[in-house]
Amino acid sequence: MLPSPARRVAWAAGLAVLALFTAVAGLRAQQPAGVPPAAGDAVKALDVDVEAAFQRADVAFLRDALAEDFQFWISSGRPLSKAQVLASYGQPGRFPLRKASSIDVEVHGDAALVNGRLEVRSTMPREYVVCYLRLYQQRGARWQLVSHRTFRERDGFAETCAPVDR
Repeated sequence: MLPSPARRVAWAAGLAVLALFTAVAGLRAQQPAGVPPAAGDAVKALDVDVEAAFQRADVAFLRDALAEDFQFWISSGRPLSKAQVLASYGQPGRFPLRKASSIDVEVHGDAALVNGRLEVRSTMPREYVVCYLRLYQQRGARWQLVSHRTFRERDGFAETCAPVDR
């Protein structure tokens, strides 16, 4: 004997609820333990603030936002120290445009990886796109930028920073 239509609906609803709870538990298991959901938002906001500080040559803000052991790797593969970056980017008007058009954040405990794309206009004059990776670390109660690596730089604004298909 087949169950009544009401009983079949109740069973289907129960299975749907069970599947939903299982899916939610699986998603929670994929999130790193102890990472508040807002951590990614905080790092993204800081990355936007760092870019704004680079553009306006705000050395005081950058001195605080960049970790003491900060390294800035330019597209040629050469690293710049924090002191070199502050001296170079501390020149007002050097970069009339530094606009982030893409920022993706991955948080892993007290570390966060940012993958971004910038459109830059310099006083050389030159217009180009910078594809970058940045490593932020939570040190004490705040996030600091530990490393910036430009992994691609192309003249013009057509570069998408998508992975290169080889």
